[in-house]
Amino acid sequence: MDWCVSAATLAVVSDVGRKYSPLNTVVTNRVPVNLTNFTRDFLTPMTLYMATAILCTIPRTFSIRLGLLPVILWTAFRASVTLDFASGWSVERDRMVYLNQGLVVCAL
Repeated sequence: MDWCVSAATLAVVSDVGRKYSPLNTVVTNRVPVNLTNFTRDFLTPMTLYMATAILCTIPRTFSIRLGLLPVILWTAFRASVTLDFASGWSVERDRMVYLNQGLVVCAL
């Protein structure tokens, strides 16, 4: 049995692919870590995480913490798929590639 896909379905699928392009980032598209990338992509989720930890000690901040949760998860995911912590280790590149995988696990 042949499967038929309409042109409208293909247009929706390709539009979704463009809309969520960070979700299908290829490993070779990772950028090496420098001060700008580290500050923008890595420190942002860590700072938001610490802000949430401080908000946990303050009463009646559940709605603020709940509002910050999607932002923290998105920035942590973005950092884990865009930064390449092993790029500067040319001699031990094969061993240091696990730094990138560790960042993905920490983001989860």
